[in-house]
Amino acid sequence: MPELALALSDAAAAFVPYWRSLRQCELVPQSARFLDCADPRFQPYISFNDVDPSGDNVVSLVGTALSALMQRDLTGLSTSAFLPPAVAENLRQDYTMCSSQPCGMWETSNFATSANRSATLEIVTLPLKLGTSPRYRIARFHRVVDVLHSAELMTVDMRWKTKQWIGIDGGLPSRAPLPSAMPPR
Repeated sequence: MPELALALSDAAAAFVPYWRSLRQCELVPQSARFLDCADPRFQPYISFNDVDPSGDNVVSLVGTALSALMQRDLTGLSTSAFLPPAVAENLRQDYTMCSSQPCGMWETSNFATSANRSATLEIVTLPLKLGTSPRYRIARFHRVVDVLHSAELMTVDMRWKTKQWIGIDGGLPSRAPLPSAMPPR
């Protein structure tokens, strides 16, 4: 997969073969299998977004390391509750593409820390099936690239730097991932 050779860190790149190992004979693994075969290397850094293609993103799971980093649990919240509407809508459309193609997505973003420093977050997004439901789930593995001090927290104020599709044997979309830039400060 040439997409993976471009920029993914070792930790993020390791998440893709783990996800592939859960597929069995399907192109996209079932969410239940992902949860049943939880890998402790990734689970604290995972979030799930449940997406209704005609509606909203709802955060259905947030790993313990992510909750600690943000000092809040986003579980049960709509992404529009903590992101500007245009950003939440672009993410919903990208998640819909990840599920319908199917494909993955790799992102990096800068975020402000509670110490007013800039840090980088890397995210790998991959689809999961929810049984026979028309809804689907997006699994996201998050990795903070920079070293943060023990009391330093992440703010939601992010500036996306890079977004690209990851091929998972379902091909790649003809369009680029949509921009997810936050409004200027």
